[in-house]
Amino acid sequence: MDTALVKFKNKLEKLPDCNNDEFYRMADYIEMKAIANADGFYAKSDFTNEKPKRAADLGEGDIEENKKLKKLSNAKKNDKWENLADDIYRNLESRVKEYKEFYPFTLTDNKLGIKFNGVTTIEHHYYVLLLYCSNLAYTGYTNVLTSSFERVCEKALKKILPEGADVRLFGSSNVEEGAESDEWKTTKLWDKLVWLSSFLHSKLVAQKDEISVYNKGDRGLDIVGRITFGDNLSHFPMFFGQCACSPDQWQSKQMSISPDRWTSLLTLNHHPTRMIFIPQSFRKANGEWQDKHSITQSVLVDRYRILKYMKNDEFFKELSSYGVVNTLLSYKESSF
Repeated sequence: MDTALVKFKNKLEKLPDCNNDEFYRMADYIEMKAIANADGFYAKSDFTNEKPKRAADLGEGDIEENKKLKKLSNAKKNDKWENLADDIYRNLESRVKEYKEFYPFTLTDNKLGIKFNGVTTIEHHYYVLLLYCSNLAYTGYTNVLTSSFERVCEKALKKILPEGADVRLFGSSNVEEGAESDEWKTTKLWDKLVWLSSFLHSKLVAQKDEISVYNKGDRGLDIVGRITFGDNLSHFPMFFGQCACSPDQWQSKQMSISPDRWTSLLTLNHHPTRMIFIPQSFRKANGEWQDKHSITQSVLVDRYRILKYMKNDEFFKELSSYGVVNTLLSYKESSF
């Protein structure tokens, strides 16, 4: 078993490092456990029998909440964990309804377990890709998964915008083979800014000698888009996109595409629309945002909104992560 798969195996034994009320993250964990089960099944009882002991003895999961639970009687502890499992499975039930043909899982008739039905369509592949991108702490394939996620987001934004919109990858950390932004890996930030000012029909404010010749970064701008009107004039719709896989960092990363971060470098004829792409299903069981107040002056494009534009799209087969996802899918806990 390769090193990355060993990491996945070991990590999958642990609860997510999240608050107990972040049911969307706990639901992801249960989906990964169902995939890794040789029978493709994970029962609610599996969770309530195993996880409370891990939380109490190993200090996994929601640390502060676990400290409070220790003070309760065993009966009340059991009730708390049963209620937690119920909330998680309600989130899973909502996914069955919302994701439809993209969702490779079903709930049992009594809603006491989740069944992984295999990846039989390209839609299933996209769902599983975003599932693993949402949980990079569990995988050993971070660079490949994050790079592929950027390519998927680029493709999604092209489909979101009207035909004729120009969308480009701008991120310098992408390692995806064959990406159009390959040149950005070695291009200096100054040269990127020169290109960006031309792309946006803006003017550079920064001076060349103000930018380190060793700086090959992208200042947090992963995707840039524009809608021109065929007249070669300025003042057209512009889009700044950030792709963030970490469930704990995307809120702060919204600032990297804030106009305030860019106006010291180039003039912006108006504020670009800020797009933050995340692979998480950032939703409660009732379909509302998990926490809408964490979305600041941005268009949030989460798992559901990305997948909406990936139906019947064979693009995923061109990505480096195609093989990685199949490798992760092949891991079964009982095999090792």
